[in-house]
Amino acid sequence: MSGRGERLRYLPGLDGLRAVAVVAVMLYHGGVGSLPGGFLGVDVFFALSGFLITSLLLAEWGHTGRIALGAFWMRRARRLLPALVVLILAVVLWAWLVADTDLLSRVRRDGLATLLYVSNWSFVTQGQSYFDQFATPSPFRHTWSLAIEEQFYLIFPFVFIVAMRLLRRRRWIALFFAAASLVSATLMSLLTKPGADPSRIYFGTDTRLQTLLVGAVLAVAISGRPVPAWARPVANIAAITGAAVVLAFFLLVQDSAEWMYRGGFLVLALASTAVIAGITLAPRSPIDRILSLRPLVAVGMISYGLYLWHWPVFLALEPSRVGFTGVPLLLLRVLVTAVIAAASFRFVEMPIRRGALGKLKPGQRVAAISAAALATVAALLLATVSAQANPLSNFASGQSATLPGPDSGSATPAGATKVFLGGDSVAFNLGYYLPESMRSTISLAGETRIGCGLAAMDIVVDDTDVLVDQTCSDWPERWRQKIASSQPDSAIVSVGPWELHDHRINGKILRVGTPEYGTYLEGILTQAVAIAGSGGASVFLTNVPCMQSKSWVINGKDLSRDRNSDIRRQAVNDVIARVAQRVPHLTVLDVESQMCASGSYSDPNHWRSDGVHYTAEGAAALWKWIAPQLPPPPIHSTSGPSTSVFLLGDSQAFTLANYLPAELGSELTVTDSTQFGCSVLGVPLIADGKAINPLPACLEWIKRQEAEAAKASADVGVLAVGSWEQFDRVDSGQVLTAGSPEWRTALTKDFIAQLAMLHRHSKSVAILLDHCHSISDFGIGPEPSVINSVARVAMANQAARAAAKAAGFPVTVLDLNSYLCPAGFEPTRDGVQLRGDGLHLTPDGARLVWQWLLPQLRRMTTRP
Repeated sequence: MSGRGERLRYLPGLDGLRAVAVVAVMLYHGGVGSLPGGFLGVDVFFALSGFLITSLLLAEWGHTGRIALGAFWMRRARRLLPALVVLILAVVLWAWLVADTDLLSRVRRDGLATLLYVSNWSFVTQGQSYFDQFATPSPFRHTWSLAIEEQFYLIFPFVFIVAMRLLRRRRWIALFFAAASLVSATLMSLLTKPGADPSRIYFGTDTRLQTLLVGAVLAVAISGRPVPAWARPVANIAAITGAAVVLAFFLLVQDSAEWMYRGGFLVLALASTAVIAGITLAPRSPIDRILSLRPLVAVGMISYGLYLWHWPVFLALEPSRVGFTGVPLLLLRVLVTAVIAAASFRFVEMPIRRGALGKLKPGQRVAAISAAALATVAALLLATVSAQANPLSNFASGQSATLPGPDSGSATPAGATKVFLGGDSVAFNLGYYLPESMRSTISLAGETRIGCGLAAMDIVVDDTDVLVDQTCSDWPERWRQKIASSQPDSAIVSVGPWELHDHRINGKILRVGTPEYGTYLEGILTQAVAIAGSGGASVFLTNVPCMQSKSWVINGKDLSRDRNSDIRRQAVNDVIARVAQRVPHLTVLDVESQMCASGSYSDPNHWRSDGVHYTAEGAAALWKWIAPQLPPPPIHSTSGPSTSVFLLGDSQAFTLANYLPAELGSELTVTDSTQFGCSVLGVPLIADGKAINPLPACLEWIKRQEAEAAKASADVGVLAVGSWEQFDRVDSGQVLTAGSPEWRTALTKDFIAQLAMLHRHSKSVAILLDHCHSISDFGIGPEPSVINSVARVAMANQAARAAAKAAGFPVTVLDLNSYLCPAGFEPTRDGVQLRGDGLHLTPDGARLVWQWLLPQLRRMTTRP
């Protein structure tokens, strides 16, 4: 190393390590599924930067006893800033020529943050996710890591100087940096919340310093010291081990892995630093020889340019622009990036590093740098002056988004049609851009959640789990609350891109286009339609239009491929058509015909900002088509209900509660606590020979049942026996077979507990017996032979009768089985289809049941 500490001994293996890191990142962003952990290449860069910067500072301190901060920062600026300025100007020009207003807004905001090296904190304050998919991705998203490094370069020299002056001995300095790294890793672990978006932790300088500081510890430990003989073989073994760990992380770690935030990043930092130690202490070792290969060294020398340019190039070369996908697209992207990076290295970076600015006087250099920065700022502002941000950029994944109308505090205009709009970010954009001219005739009361489809958010691509989001599963309860409070005249259920993906349900992958997925999705959409119409609203269900989603990679898988598939879209739209045929009075809004008139994606009117979400113009065009189809607002009766009922049960009870006939609205008020796929008992059940534990959503539902019963304070509390109660069960580790004395005792005891809870909060209590079923085997969930068993229905009902008798307070038994099944299962009665799938009531079937129930409920409320 030189006396001034401006250079270190050149080690080609370090350039090779840079090459491995940048290639991993590029392949990850290119959607290479075999490298899901490629994003961790950034952490290898962090470890290397921490090591090199600390080594430079140590060398200068050893030679001069001080650090010339101005010179240090000027060297960093010469090395990093020129290429960054060129990148920003190029992105601004590209965005000005071809980008939509959403992207222009992002370019202005994120470009300024990038120039100031604060983009990581800008993304945090915006609530922007590293895994954001809703609006057009920012071409500067990757600069978060550059911001962290520059912040480290700015602050760390001060910390280094203080440590050198106060601690003096290298051992104590190394321990100090190691302790600081542990503090950063601990902070990352403490901030990590299960199921929450980790982007704040991922972007944060405070939580990512751990890796830079581990590199600093290595530098303090070895820089400027002779290498003892024993250190070389130890370093060689450490380098081989570290390289194996880094490679394993690249190949195996998913970007959604929560454990990475609880020590995983620190392990990767140690592994990366072990490789650096091997290259530094054991030259010509196996790892060093591999990383010193000329192709790797050549790539490493331009690694800064490759990292700078690859992300915006990948965004610019979208499949919709180049006309092909897969390996050919990846090769094109890599080739274009390499050419630009090589040109940047040859014509921008190296001339500056070799002293192109040295011919200028110090004042002239400052003026030249200031002029370049000001020109960049001016370009950012002038080129994006008309940009308006997509409203999605204000929301994070899993966050409910407020629509204009009663949700936002404005009053409902007199005579306006009240419309409920439910769905994901596509529904939000549609509602957000409701034209001002229509807000006097349409009053929106939406319940939309960004990044949340109606189907479970366990998304699978190419048999790889790429996304699990449990924050989305509470949409039925949120919808019910919104509909109860807004009392809409019409309800629109929006089906979006999430339903086009394969899903993992109960451990099994359901593939779009198969009967299993069709049956599953049909059940979800039927539930959504039932909730939407629970208050008597006219219900509309949208189909899915063609899409041209931009590339969005998670765990090495590009989700845009499935979203853009015409085959998948048609399969989902076929399910929607089947739901419309089965559910009376449901209208399908054929959005596909409006947005895809040619049969495939084309957008000459620029109605969708990113190939998925609507622009203001696109939403206005769609509302202009939707509005005439909405019925005029009815004249609502002001007479109050005479009997209130609280219904507790599973999906069978749900269909009964949510299909209350409109003509009974003046005589009954029905509230419910119901949950699809959940037993009211909350114990493990035996299905298909295996124990099935209650889902987290089921356990949460059971916890809130009493609060919901107390809030209802109904005239009659009704416990509905469902098909789940027919299964064998597990109590205290023991399997209880249905029909056995132990099973009857346990089930009766649980029924009594539920009835007692209803008794505490209702004037009268009833138990509604289960009825006969006839469902088909659709390949998921419990076996039909158990649900369809007449004997098991009878056994569960016997336990219900025993509970009513032993409860210790009056309990009315409502024998629905005798009413619906006097001679066994009947699909229809008097021409009315009772149960569309052999299990759940249809609206017409529910009407018959309510007509049978009403006299019994009246008798219960009029008892002396």
